[in-house]
Amino acid sequence: MSQRPAGTLAAGDCRPLLDQPELYGLGVRVGTYTQWLGTILTVCLVHDPQERESMRNVNYAFAFAEWVALVNQNRSIWPADAVIVTFLFMGTLTLLCMLEVFDRMRSHEARRNDPNRTGGAELGRIVLLGGFILWEIWWWFEGIYHTLRDCGTFIYYYGGPVQVLGNFKLIGRIWAPLLLVLFLPVFEKFRNFMKRSHRNFRHPREDPAAGKGEGAAAQPRILRWIEFWAQVFSAAEGEGEHYEPEIPNPETKQRRGLYSALLLGIGAFILIIFLEVMLAYGDVEQINSISGVGDTIPMVIGCGDMMMILWTLKEQRQTELERRRLEGPEYRYPKTFLYDAEFPLVEKCKSGVRNIWRRIAGRSDQAQDDQPQQEQSGANQEPHPHAQ
Repeated sequence: MSQRPAGTLAAGDCRPLLDQPELYGLGVRVGTYTQWLGTILTVCLVHDPQERESMRNVNYAFAFAEWVALVNQNRSIWPADAVIVTFLFMGTLTLLCMLEVFDRMRSHEARRNDPNRTGGAELGRIVLLGGFILWEIWWWFEGIYHTLRDCGTFIYYYGGPVQVLGNFKLIGRIWAPLLLVLFLPVFEKFRNFMKRSHRNFRHPREDPAAGKGEGAAAQPRILRWIEFWAQVFSAAEGEGEHYEPEIPNPETKQRRGLYSALLLGIGAFILIIFLEVMLAYGDVEQINSISGVGDTIPMVIGCGDMMMILWTLKEQRQTELERRRLEGPEYRYPKTFLYDAEFPLVEKCKSGVRNIWRRIAGRSDQAQDDQPQQEQSGANQEPHPHAQ
């Protein structure tokens, strides 16, 4: 099989990519990339919590659309094309996992009192995200062999053309389980909430012995399960020990969103470069042109969202500057992303560094104080020249 790029193919050679613009054309890629960046900017920098929640839900809708396209075309595309679509899908899943992990860094009290948080939406996100990750693990270990095998078994990597079904698939076989590792803490907290809700439903606090009476036995089982799932959709997480997070000043709260946006943005930029390098092995003229409605709609939606987000950030900045000018010393910083998060490990590291620095600074100050005393005592002990 020839490994030459498209455009230099001889008769009978296979093309390296199927070049399907409706799956990973320019419009689809631009729409996906702008959706990633727009989600990062909205969740990390926009102050309105309702807009942050809405943008995250929109990203789940994009992930569902990508998953449907991949499932429908899995048996009719070549391995190289399937890998590119899968990487786009996994980029969205990675972003969603990171946002869910960041959300679990907030205290129980803050998440429970959040007016924009609903149990039904959270249950839907957890179920979708867990199902997507499990499906990705299955695809990299089994589903990739269900694609067409006559052509498209080579893809362009940084070092040159490589076989998709060779060692290259180890990238996905490592990446997908790492997503599951990121998802486990999120699922663990949700599972604990489900267990507490079910336990409180079976043994209510106000009447622990009510479940043992004849009335409880006469209650139909279906009604009890309906009541339980109603509690799951409407209740928040169970009670937990709460303590105020140690935030030294409001400026630190503002920097948390900036640092998170910078971290996620760097990861998205690396993945974008990785995908574009792989696509350089295909027919660039075909996949880098707008070919139809299916290739145009994602780009229009993604670019439109990005423009709206940038305009919102501009208006938000002007509003905050005006408020700071008018209120002066009484100005209060808005509640930004992760302002109420808890970082036990980070706080321990910071306290350890502070203690070490205080010890070093204390020893240096003590050494500086001892040096004049030693010089003075030496001068007092020096014999007078006329003493002899």
